[in-house]
Amino acid sequence: MPTLFVHGGSRVMGDAATDDRLVLELAVRAVAVPPPAPTRAFAADSYDPWLVRAERATFAPRLDAAAIAVETARADVLLVAGADDAMWPSLRYAQQLAARRHAVGAPVEVVARDDAGHRPRLPGESPAAPSTAFLYGGTASGDTPLGRAAWAPILERLRPAQAAAGSR
Repeated sequence: MPTLFVHGGSRVMGDAATDDRLVLELAVRAVAVPPPAPTRAFAADSYDPWLVRAERATFAPRLDAAAIAVETARADVLLVAGADDAMWPSLRYAQQLAARRHAVGAPVEVVARDDAGHRPRLPGESPAAPSTAFLYGGTASGDTPLGRAAWAPILERLRPAQAAAGSR
């Protein structure tokens, strides 16, 4: 049975025979490209985290073919991104996906904040606990408003599904 690996918005198909090799290859490349020293200073136009570099080094020949075809998705797409995401360039990826949707006239909305990181907090969620293992970027004063701003668009997209489920 094929396995779907997702890396930076791209999918890479594998099977039982290649899964271990792909994971090992990614791990080896990731070790060869060490993560940057922890910092909160990320410039949106020069952001190049180790995960993105490792992904490009490992899967570069397959990335274009593995790109998720967001242009043909029939969904009303909502992308939520923090510009200060320290895990990967979420806002850049969201903008790229949105541009591809706009190019074909497909609906898409991007909700973003400059001071939000990888973990926007939706209404009712507590601030995220600090991590000793990962850099998420953002601040509580950025992550919480991003989650709050995304909440109404999330509910708007769920209501048609709720109405359909209730009419069954």
